[in-house]
Amino acid sequence: MASTQSPEITPYESGMYSRPHWMNQSASGSTVFRKPVPYQSIDPQISNSNELYEINNKSDDDLKKGKQGPERPPQQSKWGITWQSPALCLVSFFSGVALAIGNHAYFTRLNGTPYENVVWVGRYGLAMALIVKTCFATSILICYEQVVWMGLKTKERGTSFRAIDALFGATYQVVSLFYYSIWIQQPLAAIMITLRWLLPIMSIVAPTTLTVQSLGTVSYRDCQVPTLNLSAPDYNKVYLGNSDPQTGTYLSDLAFQEYTGNLWNPGPLALKVATLTGYLGQPVSYTSPCGNNCSYSLSYNAALWKCTETDRHDKDSPWEIESYPSAPWASSRNGSQYDYTSILQYTASVSNTTGKLWVGHLARRDASNIPNATFWDENDVETFYCEGYNSTVFLRQQFMDGQQHYPIVENVVYGDLINWTMGYTWYTERNITSVDLARHQIIYRILAGLFEGTVNWEGRSQKLFTKDTSILNMPSFVRPNTVRAEGGDGPNDEIKASIRGLAEQLSLNYSMSLLAFPELGVRDLRTENCTVTTFSNVWKYDKTNLIIAYSVGMLVALVSLIVGAMALRQNGLVSEMSFSQVVATTRNPELDKMMQGNSLGRSDLKPRSLYGERLRFGELGEQDSALLASGAAHTAFGRPETTRPIRRQGYYI
Repeated sequence: MASTQSPEITPYESGMYSRPHWMNQSASGSTVFRKPVPYQSIDPQISNSNELYEINNKSDDDLKKGKQGPERPPQQSKWGITWQSPALCLVSFFSGVALAIGNHAYFTRLNGTPYENVVWVGRYGLAMALIVKTCFATSILICYEQVVWMGLKTKERGTSFRAIDALFGATYQVVSLFYYSIWIQQPLAAIMITLRWLLPIMSIVAPTTLTVQSLGTVSYRDCQVPTLNLSAPDYNKVYLGNSDPQTGTYLSDLAFQEYTGNLWNPGPLALKVATLTGYLGQPVSYTSPCGNNCSYSLSYNAALWKCTETDRHDKDSPWEIESYPSAPWASSRNGSQYDYTSILQYTASVSNTTGKLWVGHLARRDASNIPNATFWDENDVETFYCEGYNSTVFLRQQFMDGQQHYPIVENVVYGDLINWTMGYTWYTERNITSVDLARHQIIYRILAGLFEGTVNWEGRSQKLFTKDTSILNMPSFVRPNTVRAEGGDGPNDEIKASIRGLAEQLSLNYSMSLLAFPELGVRDLRTENCTVTTFSNVWKYDKTNLIIAYSVGMLVALVSLIVGAMALRQNGLVSEMSFSQVVATTRNPELDKMMQGNSLGRSDLKPRSLYGERLRFGELGEQDSALLASGAAHTAFGRPETTRPIRRQGYYI
């Protein structure tokens, strides 16, 4: 209902209600009387519970006499812990634990299964990791709010404006953690909110624990693999018109006879294989006979070398040591540094009497610690001879992604010694064919041809000169050196200190290379048991990293729950970091006066010294007398020296 009033118009004087400066000032101080004008109020009636309490408690006589009735006691702030926030905290924590276990179970089920549904599996894994992180972060944040309010209440020296801003701002911006005041004044809360910011690491690690790997499935089957058969039929019979059913050309064999049949010669392809093997420094590779990824064991007969170290003055050697004028060891009797301008660094030849390959070469050695070192202090000599044997080779051949790996030689069994002096009597006594013997002899002759020849060092020209040898063209026998090559200015290669074992290896590599040429008559096929590996992409789950990541997040959330429960018990009620709570806890005339000039809500306080002012949430020291008379008290933020600790279960408005 509107009310009618008859206000008295009073003059503007220099009293409590003086005339504003923007109005004309009256020359006289007399009161101007005007006719009262009825005032119709257009404001709605506003009454609160206190007014209703006052009106309802006034008797009719009191109203008539104008007496005031007793005032209603002020409304009391309620103590007690509500269930919503604690329930949300617990539900978030246990939901995170359940989802973490579910993520582990999901990845465990995928482990070892085919690599399928890649997009959706990745989405599921990332979604679960993010939800787990969110659940733990929510739980920590609720506990953090309780710890913050506990600190604001219990810290006797108070907390600065800057630190309070950081405590509130840290919930949504990480920059607040870089204010040192939050770490000094509220370290527990700072640690909790920092751990909450670090939780996304958990959601990054978790999806990466599920990767893809190539899994091999092993199976066994029979397959046709190449082998070496030095007793294969003689293709020369076909060439000579024999009625033998085998077909082919004699040029495809290791050895062939001239028309008279008196002399065996190496086949062109056999020479090519030897040269290629020496230049490669390893066996010639061939395509896999059993698939991209497979292996098999194989044994075959081969003509292999055994090389024996010998005395450089051996009378059976093709050189006559004492009378060989250009041999480096000929000057060993007097120890002269350089008796000859031309130094023989390497020599090899086949003896006309024994049929053995003899090799001798200089081997450099370190003489840097020997003062006035002589030629023989700086050099040594390796001499050896090699013989051929009918041998049996046991090896394991493996192919990976269609590429041949170097064969693994499991064993070598040396049989009969075979040289060029053996003939009709020898092979008839052993019931073998002439071509079988000829192949062994030809292989020895072919390989020896790679070694025969000389390498000379010309001191005046500072160059190497080679004659009839391929030793410097085989990479496994040489090492880098600064010697200038013949006819060039670039660095040449120097023969290694010991090549005896390398010569034996070359004969073994040559036998393996023969398997790569199906046109050779000695190359045959044999059925062997092959191990075939089929690779497929499957999921691989590294559970250790996921368990560690989720366990750390779970532990942080659990510790936060315990600390938050203790803070909640200390506070006696549930607190939040919301605007309504800020409004409810800052109604203090002292703060109104302190914050004059900042009511528009600028982002920076003026003066900036206010950021250093400390506040404490507690019972105000100065209370309204009427409020005190009712037994109630007012709590709010204030200076530490003007506030007292909040009394548990106290009567506060």
